[in-house]
Amino acid sequence: MNERFKETTAHVLQAGSLEWSQHISQRESLSKTGFGADIYAAVDAGEIDATEAGLLVSLFLFGGVDTTITSLANGIKNFLDRPDHRAVLVSNPSLACDAFEEMLRFNVPVQQMYRSVRREIVVEGIVVEEGTRIGVSIAAANRDPAKFPEPDQFDIRRKPLGHFGFGTGLHACGSPAPTNAPWQAASDMF
Repeated sequence: MNERFKETTAHVLQAGSLEWSQHISQRESLSKTGFGADIYAAVDAGEIDATEAGLLVSLFLFGGVDTTITSLANGIKNFLDRPDHRAVLVSNPSLACDAFEEMLRFNVPVQQMYRSVRREIVVEGIVVEEGTRIGVSIAAANRDPAKFPEPDQFDIRRKPLGHFGFGTGLHACGSPAPTNAPWQAASDMF
């Protein structure tokens, strides 16, 4: 927590942004139907508590909305920067899926994430103890030249399989939950 972090946090608190985001994630702010209502139904069933429910609604709301907006904006910029690729896509719409994956690889909407190590592991000869918080640079992984030739080039003809635009493992967007509860995968993060 450096001075920049402290100043930004103070500004966010002063603007009321945290209160707003907490408010819209509460049961009374949500529609009576939908995914948020399903999460709060789990509170009623005793499967999770209200605090977890608010965190999960917030996670799904902001994770799904913010990353979608960022991905679209980045994709538009990619094509503005490379009009030749726009022309290729217009002339060959079958490249749309590869173009989408390349947009996620090239300008991943979430640059990094942090996780707590669940058990002791060894990485490159370094012991990382259980409970240690680590940062993972998704952006760097998506620019790994061993995986993606010419990684700093946006190229919709590339087959960017294996990028980390949606995360990986248990916390990957769209990964199946380990139980029948749709919030279980996300709740493991907290």
